[in-house]
Parts: sequence; C-alpha cells; structure tokens
Amino acid sequence: MQPMTAGTVYAGAVAAEIRARAAAVQISQREIATALNLGESAVSRRYRGVHPWSLTEIGELAVLLSCEPSDLT
Repeated sequence: MQPMTAGTVYAGAVAAEIRARAAAVQISQREIATALNLGESAVSRRYRGVHPWSLTEIGELAVLLSCEPSDLT
C-alpha cells in the first residue's frame, strides 16, 4: 500500500473532483481515455488517485468538462 503523503492526498482530491465533474456531464472513463489519448487502465489509475493527473491532462480535461483547470485542482 502506498504511504499517505501530501502528494497522494492531493492527487486523490483532484481525482475525486474530476470523477464528480465527469459524472455530472455523463462523460465516461473510456471517453476521457480517448480524448486524452490514454489507455483506459491509465485513466483508471488517475481516477483512483494512484497516479496523479499531469498539468497538461488537467488542461485538456477542463476543456472536455467545460470548466477551468483551477476548478479541478
């Protein structure tokens, strides 16, 4: 199990916000994977906060989710 650090807590909080916004606009993990040119397993790891979203990915997600990047962080 991964130790809890400020970075992992933050990654989890960002992941939770992205999950909530994607659900609100009914965008699936598969659609996110396609839009960001990532594999579905990579998106799943990011969704769970196991691997952090990059700043580039957050910017692309903001466009996809019709919000500002700062809304996701």
